[in-house]
Amino acid sequence: MGIPRRPFNRRPKFLSTLTDNITNWVGQAQAYGQTYTNPIVFGQVMSHNDANWSVFWSLGSARTNPPTTSSLYTGKHVGQDSSQTRADELIGLIIIESGNGTIDNLEYRIAIGGDIVRGVTNSPPYN
Repeated sequence: MGIPRRPFNRRPKFLSTLTDNITNWVGQAQAYGQTYTNPIVFGQVMSHNDANWSVFWSLGSARTNPPTTSSLYTGKHVGQDSSQTRADELIGLIIIESGNGTIDNLEYRIAIGGDIVRGVTNSPPYN
């Protein structure tokens, strides 16, 4: 399977005007620029309009669901930071079909892995 003809969302960059946090996962709805069977979404905060940090995130129909063919929300997130207000930031997106392929003679495999990240609040507690 090769890469789709246009692997990017038709709007590969957008202005993130909302800032989400540990209790608020709203994001901004995005439209795909083409049809996907199993989309994988990568993103990056590309501007530095606020001195405080923020990170890219994406979801499908709920916080625990990855993006699907019919549901994609993206944005910037500040987790548990006590300062939850941020300036608008430019977000870049790459959306590509899950599977194997080749780009410029480099083979790749893209898939969603298991939910394996654990922390100090898990049992047993992890460092």
